[in-house]
Amino acid sequence: ALASFSRQLAEISMGRRDPVLEVGDLSAYRYMTDVRDVVRAYIDLMKHGKTGEAYNVATGRSCSIQSLLDELIVISGAEVEIRQRADLLRATDMPRITVSVDKLKQATGWEPSHTLTETLQGTLDFWRNAT
Repeated sequence: ALASFSRQLAEISMGRRDPVLEVGDLSAYRYMTDVRDVVRAYIDLMKHGKTGEAYNVATGRSCSIQSLLDELIVISGAEVEIRQRADLLRATDMPRITVSVDKLKQATGWEPSHTLTETLQGTLDFWRNAT
């Protein structure tokens, strides 16, 4: 969702797309973890995790897709109409997924180092430079 929203906002801000943001279900809650933090967690687990054990890598804080979209729009500075598309809705999508990251933290001491705002800004910047 973040990549799609960011790509659309980049195209809108560059005048390559009408100011209409096409979305699916915005009510779901998800853990958003910066890929740089995920990679660092994997490296920490290779060093300190136990072989054969499963670990959840996540920030430990979930947020709604709507709130992510709202913040991305503010960061982008774009004025957009939000339009939900039926073909982007998933009948089997779980409204809220909850995980514990305690095992990861106990094994490695890992904590995320990138804020959600940094992640959103970085994703938007990527698409601004790619389009």
